[in-house]
Amino acid sequence: MKIEINPSVIFNRLIISFLILLFANCLGIAIRSFSENQLVIDITYLFDFDYERNIPTLFSSILLLIASALMWFISWECRYKASHYKHWMGLSFVFLFMTVDEFASLHEELIPVFRSLFNTTGFLHFAWV
Repeated sequence: MKIEINPSVIFNRLIISFLILLFANCLGIAIRSFSENQLVIDITYLFDFDYERNIPTLFSSILLLIASALMWFISWECRYKASHYKHWMGLSFVFLFMTVDEFASLHEELIPVFRSLFNTTGFLHFAWV
């Protein structure tokens, strides 16, 4: 089975999706500045780029998952033709882990553990650096 992918169409759709999310983020920031209604303010956090577990996080998780799947298919296609199929498979697993990390916010949960474990201060206050 042959699947043809047009990179320019995908790129354009990704740019449009990002611009829609960016507009919703900016609109949410403006609404929070002027609104007194708590329900409306809470809804704006669904599009806030500075928060986790919302629509922009779901969008980036889906993109990482698609990248992981594409690398898995590349490794599957290269398994008999090239010796580098294991590299593609490894990258696929790395991107799958990044998908889970992005969606479940694992790195935020592990920050206090790594700070106490490595005693990070100053420039290396953020242990993941």
